[in-house]
Amino acid sequence: MWTSLACTVLFLSMTVAPVFSENLSKLMVAAELGDVCALYTLGTLCENGDGIAQNYEAARRFFERAAERGDARAQQKLGNMYLLGYGTKKDYGKARQWLEKAAAQGDVAACRDLGTLHGEGLGVPLDFAASAKWFEKAAEKGDAESQYALGNIYGRGGSGVIQNHAASIAWYEKAAAQKHLRAERALARIYEKGDGVAPNVETAVKWYSLACEHGLQSDCDAITRLTSKKAPTQAAKP
Repeated sequence: MWTSLACTVLFLSMTVAPVFSENLSKLMVAAELGDVCALYTLGTLCENGDGIAQNYEAARRFFERAAERGDARAQQKLGNMYLLGYGTKKDYGKARQWLEKAAAQGDVAACRDLGTLHGEGLGVPLDFAASAKWFEKAAEKGDAESQYALGNIYGRGGSGVIQNHAASIAWYEKAAAQKHLRAERALARIYEKGDGVAPNVETAVKWYSLACEHGLQSDCDAITRLTSKKAPTQAAKP
């Protein structure tokens, strides 16, 4: 009997060369019968070029068939393809339609994509408040990229959002706790410059040190720059 578990097992074994063709044939048969897992799996294989030629148009067609059957993952993938123009022309209206269907089922990536759509005014009026609403749905489920995006939104304010440095730092810290490089760097710069907080060289160095671990030399150089001189607030008293 074909089950979602069987589909998942097939997907995980697709990298085993001797059985790839056999498993691919099984997936194709199941997809022809309208199996959602098979359709989504085939879409993923085509999107990534795993074992077969990368083909965004074919991926979109598989995702669309799964999305029409209510699969949230496929709805998000399809919405994202319309958002970015992969395998089809960009269509922000269709992107929003499919992303909202996926988000209604709790799909984290769809919530993040909707945050981007509203935050950049893609087919909708620029609205940071709406953007923050969608990013927060994903951020509360632990999505580091959405947590970082909220840090940006509250840090700058505008377009329906009141600037809030405390909220900005709090969201950056959540993302940084997951080793999100740009969040670590944002915190380093906030404490170096005193952006909404008192300047604190020690804290800035801490965050630059964590960012430096990702391997970007500019973050490592910032540590040397800050430790080679005393910050005004930490200068020795005469």
